[in-house]
Amino acid sequence: MRSYFIKRLLLMIPTLFGISIVVFVVINLAPGSPAMLITGSQGGQVDPGTVGSKENVLIFKRQWNLDKPAIINTRGYLLDEEDVSKHVDAMIWGSAKERMKSNEELENLWLDAVPHLVSLLEKEREAEKNAATGPERERNTKKRLYLINLLVQNAKRKIEKVRKDEDAEDYTDSQKRTLALNEEIGKDKARFDAWKYLLLKLSDLKPEVRDRLERNWINWFRGSRGLYPAAADAGAVLAEMRKHKPAPDAGQAGKTKAVKEAASALSGRFGRAALPALVETLLGNGKDDALWIELTPVAVELVRILDPVPSSASPEELKAYYSWWRENIFSAGFSDLEKEYRRIRWREWWEGTRSRFEKTALGNLRDLFLETRFANYISKVIFLDFGESIQYKGERVLDIISERLEVSMTFAISGFIIAYIFSIPIGIYSAVFKDSIPDRISTVVLFMLYALPSFYVGTILLTYLTTEEYLAIFPTGRFKSPGSENMTTIEFVLDVAYHMVLPIICYEYASLATLSRYARAGLLEVIRADYIRTARAKGLSEPVVILKHALRNGVIPLLTMIGGILPALIGGSVIIETIFNIDGMGKLMFDSIMGRDYTVVMADALIAAFLVLCGILLSDLTYVLVDPRISFD
Repeated sequence: MRSYFIKRLLLMIPTLFGISIVVFVVINLAPGSPAMLITGSQGGQVDPGTVGSKENVLIFKRQWNLDKPAIINTRGYLLDEEDVSKHVDAMIWGSAKERMKSNEELENLWLDAVPHLVSLLEKEREAEKNAATGPERERNTKKRLYLINLLVQNAKRKIEKVRKDEDAEDYTDSQKRTLALNEEIGKDKARFDAWKYLLLKLSDLKPEVRDRLERNWINWFRGSRGLYPAAADAGAVLAEMRKHKPAPDAGQAGKTKAVKEAASALSGRFGRAALPALVETLLGNGKDDALWIELTPVAVELVRILDPVPSSASPEELKAYYSWWRENIFSAGFSDLEKEYRRIRWREWWEGTRSRFEKTALGNLRDLFLETRFANYISKVIFLDFGESIQYKGERVLDIISERLEVSMTFAISGFIIAYIFSIPIGIYSAVFKDSIPDRISTVVLFMLYALPSFYVGTILLTYLTTEEYLAIFPTGRFKSPGSENMTTIEFVLDVAYHMVLPIICYEYASLATLSRYARAGLLEVIRADYIRTARAKGLSEPVVILKHALRNGVIPLLTMIGGILPALIGGSVIIETIFNIDGMGKLMFDSIMGRDYTVVMADALIAAFLVLCGILLSDLTYVLVDPRISFD
């Protein structure tokens, strides 16, 4: 018995894997774009030139890797600069259909496109020198502006979502670290925001503003080291800086004055060669917090002196520029995570962010199989992470299902119990008194009920038993009364039972015919068996013969239907839940299909498949309990 149980559990693994593949294929072949639905754009069209309207789409696509290939990711091997350039050209000068397709492709490429976009921007800047006036120069300018636009979209780092459990008093240590990192990433985006606001009116950009934007992006990728000469002697630079060291008891004003005097002295003596000496000293002493605290204020002030913000800068750009540099100054009060992130920012500012985007051969091999929709889908399924619902924005799918499951469990389990309580006695009576008048009457009545559609019966019950015009005996719907959370346990149970009377009648009347006919047929076959005749010959009473000897073997066909209880928990009844306005699993599944809520549909399908397998196993195990002759050894 134990070995059989273990084998069945192990067989569930490949079965569920196969079902997961089927669900994945169906979801990916479904018409429409799930990502577009969260913006409310049913037509799936988003203006390629806008920035804010795409935010939610991109977040959802990257949450489920919808921006990645389905099975195999060959971008690391096959994607080249020419492909990216063709998509950019199509976005600018192609037809509406070509623009939509290329826009989506470039969004999907995300970080993979950044090196190619920067390289194209550099080439277009060089091409401008040889471009003639008129259409050719206008074409060059327009492409450069679109390249900047795409860099703003594709270069942003991902911020991870953190959700605290309702029962937890505080975030976990891992969640706190993620929140701190999110805060740092958010600050890092200040530069992007300073560059992004200019994109609102691309055609109005002055040449010097556009040139500054382009250099910002190229320096961000290649690094600022190329803007400065070789470093001056680090010892001499530090010695000169420390001549202006503030007194130990100096206040904030005194420290600020000392920093400005030190930066002014360094720029006057060493010129632009002073900054490389400071920055390379910092990067060469990565874990010396005291040195970072001492040097970063002077380095920031030097940047302001050597590379001041142009007079044409807007207030937004000035604010973002100074905010970003202010955040690069070290403080003794920073956490280890904050210090480490600032070190990364300094290194990326000086050496460039190229290393973040360039992948090794091993990285490309990993992405070939793991950076795909299917790999992401399977990993989330294994950890039961179905993401957030599209219809119920911000709510996790498992939270929605668990809330609705409470209703469907009450509905299905109580209904099945009541159906078995009534149908088995009816089946026994019909089998024992076969072809009697009560048997014929019960057969006709049950099949008449079976023929009545549930939506018709539900409407009749609502009309005549819930309205003041006839008999207002029962409530018109819902699972429980408003304010039920303030009831005692007994009051709550009675309230739910009161609301469930009509839905359960409507849900189970048809199954009475099915279950009672199964019980009747099973008993009719058993009571003709030799051992039943032997029991009667021994003088046993008819109730003992039927209930003790015949019933156990006669109800085996009914046990097969027990396996349907678990799937019914997740499936519910769409029609009855809709008629009685009950928020159960059936109504949730129907609403999700109609609203293209892919995440909920996927979770429902996978959980239902698992419950079907568990239900079949439960049916098999109950055979042993009823009939000792059955063995799985």
